[in-house]
This record gives sequence, C-alpha cells and structure tokens, in this order.
Amino acid sequence: MPKTQIINFDSENDTAKLWAFVESSVQSTVETMRKIAAAIRRLEELGEDVSHLRSKIGVGMLAVYRKVACNQVMPEVVIGFAGIQKLMTKIAALPLPDQKRMVDGKALKIMMLGGDHRLVKPIELSGDDIKQLFGPNGLRSDAEQITYLHDEQRKAAFSQAKTAGGVNIVPDKKNKCLLVGEVKIPIRDLMRYVSEIAG
Repeated sequence: MPKTQIINFDSENDTAKLWAFVESSVQSTVETMRKIAAAIRRLEELGEDVSHLRSKIGVGMLAVYRKVACNQVMPEVVIGFAGIQKLMTKIAALPLPDQKRMVDGKALKIMMLGGDHRLVKPIELSGDDIKQLFGPNGLRSDAEQITYLHDEQRKAAFSQAKTAGGVNIVPDKKNKCLLVGEVKIPIRDLMRYVSEIAG
C-alpha cells in the first residue's frame, strides 16, 4: 500500500499558488466522485452488493452516488453543500439547470408579503427560506412563494385563534363542520355567517 504523502504549506507565502492548489484539488475531488459513482454503478450491474459502503461514504449517500452515476445529480452539489444536508438534498432533487444555478452561487429571489423581495445566495438560505423556496415540484415561482406565505400566515392566525379565550377551535373534515369547544357549526352555517359579515 503506497504511503500517504504529507503536504505542508507552513512555509508557502505565495497566495496565488495556494489558491491554485485549492481550486485544482476541488476539481480533482469532483472528478474522483464521478469515477467512484461510475464504479459503484458498474459493480451493481455485475451483481455485487455495495450496501456496506454506507458506513464508508455516509448514510443516504449511496443513493446520491447512484444519481451522480446516472447524471441526475451534479457532484459539485454534493461537495459544495455537504455541510448543509437538508439543502443539499433539496438541490439534488432539482433539474440539472437549477442545480447548476445553485452551484454557481447565483442570488435567489425570496419573496415577501407585499410584493417586495430579498436576494439571497444559496449557501446563505435559512431554514425558513428553504421551506418557502422549495416546493413539491421544484423551485417555487414568485407567485407560488406569495401563495405559500399567505398559507403560512393563515395557519399561524388559525393556530393562534384555536385557543382564544381557552376554547379549542378544530376543523372536522369528516363531518364538514367546525368544532368550537363542544359545539359543531356546519359549513353551510359558517358560509352564511361569513356572507352576512362581508355583506
């Protein structure tokens, strides 16, 4: 087995050389991941059991390597967002053009109620930003983000109203009514009340 080469940069003061090494090493890591993914795919095609690799490359990562081998996930996504597992998983599920946009670090539009927005780099997305930006079918459009925000606002208001005055308010889908404490209010009555208030 070849000895591991120890690289020491303690006496290197040329920042250009250091940056060149870092950038070439990152690119080498990307290419190595592609090769590993291709090798894993071929091993499985030959009937080999590769499940034990989970302990070497991380739980859940075997599925990611399979997607890399099928050109469904960019290795740059895995490497660039490895420290943010939730975000990496979300990005890996996107179409390749959207993955490339994330890898390039292009600012994303995060909408706000009222029509304003913030520009946030992918690596700086908060947990709430991720929930808002990523929908079940990929990245949400501006309009879809606004709809999401309105839905979240309604949920928060309803959650606050549920215990107003110590009375629980719970929607009953099965019986198509609203339970206010122990009182059942049918939907038709609710609609009439709303109509009277709005009228």
